[in-house]
Amino acid sequence: MDVAASIAATGKPLGYSHGVLKPILSHPTLYHTLLAVPVSIWGEAPAAGRSLGVVCFAGAALFVFLTVRRLTTTRWPPVLALALFVLHPLAVNSALLVEIDTTLLVLFATVFFYWLVRLDFQLSLKTSSVLGAFFGVCLLAKLTTPPLFLVALAVYYAVNRDWTNLKWVPLVVFVSAAVFAVVYFPYTLALGLPWYKPFVHPFSRAADVAGASYLVTLAKRAVRIMLWVGLPLILAWGAAVWARRRDWFGGRLAPVDYAAVLGVMIFIGYWLVGGDGYGFVKYHAPLVPLLAIFLAVHFGPAVARERARSLVFILGLAFAFYLLAARDSLYYPYAARELTEVRGVSPGAVRTALLLTGGTYLFPILSFGLIARAGRRAMVVFLVGLAAGPALIVNQLYKPYSHRYNYGEAGLEDAIGTVDSYPEDAAVVVPLDVAFGDDYRHPHKTAESVLGDRDELLAAISAADTALVIFRDSYYLHGPWRGNIKDPGVRTVLRTDFERVRSGSFEYYVRETGGAVVE
Repeated sequence: MDVAASIAATGKPLGYSHGVLKPILSHPTLYHTLLAVPVSIWGEAPAAGRSLGVVCFAGAALFVFLTVRRLTTTRWPPVLALALFVLHPLAVNSALLVEIDTTLLVLFATVFFYWLVRLDFQLSLKTSSVLGAFFGVCLLAKLTTPPLFLVALAVYYAVNRDWTNLKWVPLVVFVSAAVFAVVYFPYTLALGLPWYKPFVHPFSRAADVAGASYLVTLAKRAVRIMLWVGLPLILAWGAAVWARRRDWFGGRLAPVDYAAVLGVMIFIGYWLVGGDGYGFVKYHAPLVPLLAIFLAVHFGPAVARERARSLVFILGLAFAFYLLAARDSLYYPYAARELTEVRGVSPGAVRTALLLTGGTYLFPILSFGLIARAGRRAMVVFLVGLAAGPALIVNQLYKPYSHRYNYGEAGLEDAIGTVDSYPEDAAVVVPLDVAFGDDYRHPHKTAESVLGDRDELLAAISAADTALVIFRDSYYLHGPWRGNIKDPGVRTVLRTDFERVRSGSFEYYVRETGGAVVE
């Protein structure tokens, strides 16, 4: 938001990073430039920030419907695809996140696929040039996910041994690179911006892919992905791919299979890389419309054959079960380590919660699989997933969760309120989004900027004017923050000079009066 406001006011992408105002160019500036339009009209209000996401969500929904309508001849698949997308919890929450991946990339992935379907995947000099120009626009949003669009297209042609169309892919690459260069480099060089940043940033975020700790990281990310994408839909996706295995290995990919190929690349790629230790589910947001298209085309005819009362029974029972049984146990698999190490919850309580979570996912799948007629079990899993989406959304409405990537986090608004209650000259060490929510009114250091260096962290909390320190529970679970925050010297200062208070998913260390922790 602050970057968009800076572009609206000065034309430069400036924002606070580690407490310092400087150029923000982790990615090309298309997203922030578009966001600058509503921000210039309504200011840095939540509605302004979310307006672009809502527009992208509506646009993606439209192209999901249009794509499936061109891929099929019956009325059910387009309706199912639309329902899968607009009811999916990751899609709905993504629309409200001020983020590139969850807004522009969701729309761009859908438009790119729709365009290929309209062309019947047949390229020429003209269509390759136009497609390349559009892809250049995609690169102006981000340099990581969009290249997968073309890699998947090359795989599609290669598997089908369609060398005639495959030869046009380099032209698409060339035109897109030219469009990107003509727009990006003059802009950054004219304003004196660090043009190289978007090319360096993705590599700096890549995870270490060695050692046992990486396997633990992958397991934690897998839980988060399963939670947000939905285990029933992932199983249905696997069942659909398995049903088409002979065509896939026989070099007979259908146009809809492009969605599955690209979806697999996004799913696995960002599971293995995933950004920070806990992973960013936002990277998987472009997967949702692809998943909706592929599953709707595959299962649509079978769903159309089901009697209305069967659909009502399956959807109603699945919805009720998820709504009543899921509750906070959805959060427990990821949080089990946090619950035991940070909050002191007994292992027995965690095991009970994990059993509840297992029941949440497995009971509907097993029960509906048993009552389904032969040959329809995969379709039933698909319907359970369709019902699970809105159930999870409704369930979240009653939780004080933030729209942060750490699903299940509670108390962000309270943390902001606590900082706001302090005099404006009181220095604080708080998470970046807490400082942003407080409009950067207090002298501050962001927790993320000091937790990576033990000496810097110790200096920040030892400063005489530091009145308040706030840490997230997740800081205790991920390196390199985990080691520094549990350093004996750091713990001594925190225990000696501060009073520890817990609120939601945050830990407060209060030194001075004048502010109040919001319980």
